[in-house]
This record gives sequence, structure tokens and C-alpha cells, in this order.
Amino acid sequence: MAKLSKDRLIFGVFLIIVVALGEIILGQLKFPAWPAFMVMIFFFEAHMDIKKAPHILVGGLFGIANIILIKIFLGVAAALWDWNWSLLVYVVVFVYLIVLSGKYCP
Repeated sequence: MAKLSKDRLIFGVFLIIVVALGEIILGQLKFPAWPAFMVMIFFFEAHMDIKKAPHILVGGLFGIANIILIKIFLGVAAALWDWNWSLLVYVVVFVYLIVLSGKYCP
């Protein structure tokens, strides 16, 4: 049976504190918390490689910002077009911007 290392126990406590604080802060600000939890899952999937953490964190913040932006965009664009067309335009433009900026913001 594998032993738990001191570093792993400390990391677990730190992670629980960060998750709890994030949940409280995002809840108070009425922001969705699920992108932050996706960050944690992707970090574990990357075998907890600290070098990949900044990219994963930026991706989580980008996800939260995307949720806020899409609500604003759909509120404005739905007045001009059908709601389904507005959503399609947003997704197409957003995906294209991700492709364009991939070289500069991995």
C-alpha cells in the first residue's frame, strides 16, 4: 500500500481552502463556479504539473468571462436577430478568435 507523503497532505489542505474560498467568493459575486472546478479537473488530468497550471487557470478565467460575455451579447444581438442565430454568431466568432489567438495566448 502506498504511503501518503507530507507534501500531498499539505497540497490537499491547500486545495480544499482554495476551493472553499473560490466557492464563497464566486457565489457572493453571482459568478458561475463550474469553470473553476473544471480547472481543478484539468490540473489533475495534467498529472498536477505546476508548469501547466498558469495555462489551465487562464482557461478557467476565460470560461467565466465567456459566460458573462455571452449573456451580454445575446441580450443585445437577440434584439437584432433570432436568438438561435445570435447564439450561432457568438459561438462561431468566439471559436475563430480562439484559433487566431492560440499562438499568442496558449
